[in-house]
Amino acid sequence: MTSSDQAMSAPALAASRTATRGIALMSALVRAVRTRHPRIQLLRGAIFTFSAALFTIALGLLPIAEATTIAFVSPLIVSILAGPVLGERVGWSRWLAVLTGFSGVLVIAWPTGQGFASGGALSCCGTRTGVGRPGSMC
Repeated sequence: MTSSDQAMSAPALAASRTATRGIALMSALVRAVRTRHPRIQLLRGAIFTFSAALFTIALGLLPIAEATTIAFVSPLIVSILAGPVLGERVGWSRWLAVLTGFSGVLVIAWPTGQGFASGGALSCCGTRTGVGRPGSMC
């Protein structure tokens, strides 16, 4: 019996099809993701990884609701930094929205007004480091 007479098993066939498609997809992805600034992209990836790690650690120290509430502060931080970093004009209505948002986060995260937990600090740090990435609400 020659090797051409033997049938390929179903798992082997599925694996070979997946590998073939994966190679084709990776070659298309490499062409689509080329950048003129690879170091900046690597830095952005490292910042995202650091942000995700801090948020994951915070989930072990805080209830999920509190950690997620703190993570939703990132759009507010982007609004605050839009002026000094990007040179955008931030009007009074946006400042009012930012203050309202921060007060809402404080009410949700610490309704009793007791001390600031270490988990809250980690979650805030994770939020601040992840501000520059798209979809940065952890």
